[in-house]
Amino acid sequence: MHPFNDTIEYNVSLNLPSGWSYSGTQTVTATAPGNYTLKFNLTSSNTPNNYSIIANVNYTYPANNKGLSDNKTVEMNNNIPILEIVRETPKVVGKDKVFDSILTIHNKGCAATSGATVVKEKLSTGWVPANPS
Repeated sequence: MHPFNDTIEYNVSLNLPSGWSYSGTQTVTATAPGNYTLKFNLTSSNTPNNYSIIANVNYTYPANNKGLSDNKTVEMNNNIPILEIVRETPKVVGKDKVFDSILTIHNKGCAATSGATVVKEKLSTGWVPANPS
């Protein structure tokens, strides 16, 4: 989260486990308060384990060098399902109009799910499913 009204250039790098590599340090220039996104390509080892990835962010504000870091743990395994759920919905819907929204599930992992995969959606107050099944 960039909290400043000033323009700041952030340098972002990763500390990875031994044997891993990534696409390299990236920079982002933030010009207004908000969230900014960078994507890194990682190459991991083949050894199943829980690994720690540390993201380092360096910037200068106003004339002082500053740094932040965040540590995330990821599970590496050659035989796990990784499910991605994507909602596809029209960008604009008129008041009191019926519209279709689709949930699509993709298995991005290296193994099938075991048993039935059930997705339940809870609707906010005031929303009614048009075609429940």
